[in-house]
Amino acid sequence: MRIDTQEQLVTLLNALFEKVGINLEQVSKLDNYGVMFSVPGTMKPLIATLKTVTTPTNWNNETNLGHYKSADENWLLCLKPAPHSVFCIATVCSLHEKHLEQYIETSEKKQDRRIAAEHGDPEAQYYTAQDCEDKTEALFWYRKAGEQNHYWALYQIALMYEAGEGGLEKDFAQAILWRGKAAEQGSDAAARDLAEMYEEGTADIPQDLTLAIFWYERWLELSPVMRRMIKPKIKSLKAALSQRMNE
Repeated sequence: MRIDTQEQLVTLLNALFEKVGINLEQVSKLDNYGVMFSVPGTMKPLIATLKTVTTPTNWNNETNLGHYKSADENWLLCLKPAPHSVFCIATVCSLHEKHLEQYIETSEKKQDRRIAAEHGDPEAQYYTAQDCEDKTEALFWYRKAGEQNHYWALYQIALMYEAGEGGLEKDFAQAILWRGKAAEQGSDAAARDLAEMYEEGTADIPQDLTLAIFWYERWLELSPVMRRMIKPKIKSLKAALSQRMNE
């Protein structure tokens, strides 16, 4: 059976994983070409189990990744290990190829993007910044997009403060501040960074389990598909915090 839609892909995946005793509780769509989800356990046993209900020769295992591609059925499954779970992305190959066509760069696209950026489009401003080889010019456009709460632009500003790029001096406090702005606007990457930074503590930022829990909870809001990894972390940190308070 050829898979041509996301709905057909979800139906196939549910049937496939049900055969090996796994219930896909939450499947999130990727634009219009695929889905992502996570399952408990580790990758090697999962692949071994899935091989019992798929064509073994269609598997191409790498060091830290697992790929299954059914060319005749037009779908691909990619597995990546995560703490206590396996992160999975499945795509309809033909839809994914069509999706990627929009990212093929041409001089005309860049020029159109620049015009849109100059007229105040935050998405165009962000990608114009990505086009810039000069870091100072890139920062200019990231700031323009950031003024309109474009969270990827806010996150890039944080990274530039951390690296001291674009004419900025290295400033870890500013990097934390801009990560916070990005996370507030929806950046799961920024929320993840802050959670891990406050959990571990660094030379520039003291360990703070209360803030770590706050940002892990924000990360969970933004990335519910990662709940099997994030929820145990929150539970563990709350227990550690409670123990400290009782000492």
